[in-house]
Formats: sequence, C-alpha cells, structure tokens
Amino acid sequence: MNWSLGRQVACGARHSLAVDALGGVWAWGWNAYGQCGTGDQGTSRGHADVRAPWRLRSGVLAGVPVAAVAGGLGHSLALTGALLDLAVLCLAALILK
Repeated sequence: MNWSLGRQVACGARHSLAVDALGGVWAWGWNAYGQCGTGDQGTSRGHADVRAPWRLRSGVLAGVPVAAVAGGLGHSLALTGALLDLAVLCLAALILK
C-alpha cells in the first residue's frame, strides 16, 4: 500500500485497519477471531497474526468501497456508502459462549 494514499487508520485492541484512497480495506495484527478479515479463526494456539498490511479482496467487502473502519477487541467494522444506502458490515462474528 502506498501510505500517502491512505484515507483513514483505525485501531482495535491488538489489530489495525486502514482505508486507502480507493476505498480498499487493509488489516494487520492479532487475528484470533478473524477480525482482520482473512477468514482464519485462529490456529491451535489461538492466534493467527497478520504480520503485514493485508488487503481484503474477498468476503463481504469484495469490490465494495469503504468509507470508514473501526476496530474493537475481537471485531472490526466497515462503513460502506452509496448515495441512498449506508450499511455497516461486521468483518468478524461475535463469539457467544
């Protein structure tokens, strides 16, 4: 990613997210709950770190421009926008016990 083209950076508890100038989402950091959007729910040790910024190219955000992102402990949120439609997409499922 050319960071000079970045539009926003957000931090979760142990992961980070960025939105590039074209609305692409990048994620890196701790990914035990899939909050980086890789689809990986963790390894046998419970951690699946994303060690370098990784662009989401599949899943619910595939081809969808993003306006803003936010992160929490085990989840990430992306705000997408069309003129008449705003939707919040959760990148990671909540783990309910």
